[in-house]
Amino acid sequence: MGDLPKNWVNVSLQNVTKNVKGKKPRIQLEDEFEGSVPYLDIKALEYNVVRQFSDVETSKLFEEGDIAMVWDGARSGWVSRTSFGAIGSTLVAFKPILINSDYLYYFLLDKYPYINSNGRGVGIPHVDPTVLWGLNFPLPPLPEQNRIVAKLDALFGQLEIIKASMEKIPVLLKEFRQQVLSMAVSGKLTESWRVGKELEIVDLGKLETEREALKRDKASKDGKKSYNYKKAIFPKFGMTTKGISEFYKVPTSWTWVSIDQVTWNISDGPHFSPKYLDKIGSKRFISMRNVSPSGINFDDCKYISLEDHDEFIKRGKPEKNDILYTKGGSTGIACLIEDDSDFSYWVHVALLKPISKHVNSKFLRNTLLSPLCYNQSQAFTHGVGNQDLGLTRMINISFPLPSVFEQQEIVSRVESLFSKADAIQAQYQSLKQKIDNLPQAILHKAFKGELTEQLDTDGDARELLREIESLKQNIKPTKQPALRMVAEKPAKYAKAHE
Repeated sequence: MGDLPKNWVNVSLQNVTKNVKGKKPRIQLEDEFEGSVPYLDIKALEYNVVRQFSDVETSKLFEEGDIAMVWDGARSGWVSRTSFGAIGSTLVAFKPILINSDYLYYFLLDKYPYINSNGRGVGIPHVDPTVLWGLNFPLPPLPEQNRIVAKLDALFGQLEIIKASMEKIPVLLKEFRQQVLSMAVSGKLTESWRVGKELEIVDLGKLETEREALKRDKASKDGKKSYNYKKAIFPKFGMTTKGISEFYKVPTSWTWVSIDQVTWNISDGPHFSPKYLDKIGSKRFISMRNVSPSGINFDDCKYISLEDHDEFIKRGKPEKNDILYTKGGSTGIACLIEDDSDFSYWVHVALLKPISKHVNSKFLRNTLLSPLCYNQSQAFTHGVGNQDLGLTRMINISFPLPSVFEQQEIVSRVESLFSKADAIQAQYQSLKQKIDNLPQAILHKAFKGELTEQLDTDGDARELLREIESLKQNIKPTKQPALRMVAEKPAKYAKAHE
């Protein structure tokens, strides 16, 4: 703990507290009954919601001013202020003796990481009493305890206000990115850029011709002797569309298209779970959870045999500038394949191959991530438990398409605006980390005597310690009396069903 102020003294928690372990009461019901008290478990303390009531006669009781500590479980060492009620079976009550209860709370809060990481037990961790009672408890005079608590209350209150304000930043950034994408697919993002330019009008005939040529070429490479070409679906509002209120007016050089019209191949992976192998000598196999707007995350992907991989990619081999689009689970998430990574994909992921002469892959990725297309993807997603955006429905998702020249400009502008948002996001993350570390730093200063001024008029903590020891000697250890009357219950709790 280091050097303490001259009027402080290091003691054991056992010197200044009485400790009572909770137990399972004989009667424990969801509804309040005569003679009952709130049963205070971890959830009751954390969320201030009482779910059960117990009989007072067989319960160990919290009193106002006690501090609760989780004794058993993954959160062992976690502490909370508490109120009147039965001590939960996994909790311990710390009952302060002549010291400020909140000062004790802040000390235990400071030590939570240490207590939690030094527990005992293999299956269910517990607080290690040796670790807990081995802690040095820095005891200042009572007036200084009160000043420290007041200072900590003020600082922690300010931190909560700052945190609440900062929580809005990720939401605002997400909304900003969505607004940028909405402007991109409506033509507003490049409205001033188009002024004075003679832009080529999107030619759906050329798009269809190129699509057919690419499909026939694939059929030829696959060894098919004949191929019956099926024309792309043209979007018809109210007939092929869903999740869109209208085909809003777009610039004269733009035209509404469907996913089917701008891609020459759409495929998904096997509709069964293949046999998974170790990483060595196998191929990467991704599912929906590996796909995000920022790219593919191979960190926790599965691995399959070379034979399965070769079979699966016959329907569609992932290549640079293709688009992955989630169609199972969390549907409607698009990402760009940025290199020629070798992998295959499961049924919950679709592979879209854009007609590159007329469609910029980054533009298509951004468009699919826009609210316009995302809302359609959700409308076309069927199922409750197993949600699925089937390929035959997916291809109907519609959006406005500008010329390739303008697509490139839109991509550039989106990237520029997103990079600014990313910079703000990075600053936010850095600041959030510092703010998250502040409570521990403040508590460390508090318990070294560096947070408040020491006053000679406070007296000496050794005098307080003698008073505590004298009081403890006069307290005879007794079992908790079996109270026959109805326990007095403060109004400071809420029933879970209310």
